[in-house]
Amino acid sequence: MGALKRFVEKHFEMPTQAIQNDVLTVVGIVQAAPNNPDRLSLTMMNLSGTDMYVSPDTVPSATHGILLQSGGGVISLNAEIDGELVGYEWSVYCTVINEELYVLETEGAG
Repeated sequence: MGALKRFVEKHFEMPTQAIQNDVLTVVGIVQAAPNNPDRLSLTMMNLSGTDMYVSPDTVPSATHGILLQSGGGVISLNAEIDGELVGYEWSVYCTVINEELYVLETEGAG
């Protein structure tokens, strides 16, 4: 076991696993991350040339959501700082079809 793995297990007091999802193609409103009570961290990065909006419910919009700016806008949630928000279902909204969102999760494995 490497030093990083030992550090993470000590920090979270359990084994963890990273989940690297396929790049998500966004058309209108789609689910970016399902509800997951085992999730410890969540990162969403806008890979497209168009702004996107994310929210911890099913109705994100330009007036109801967190802006992920085009070309790399990112939101990163961690259970230690953001509490239960990290485990909520998250949805994303984009006005242009076939734009891309990268989602990376870490969850408890034990």
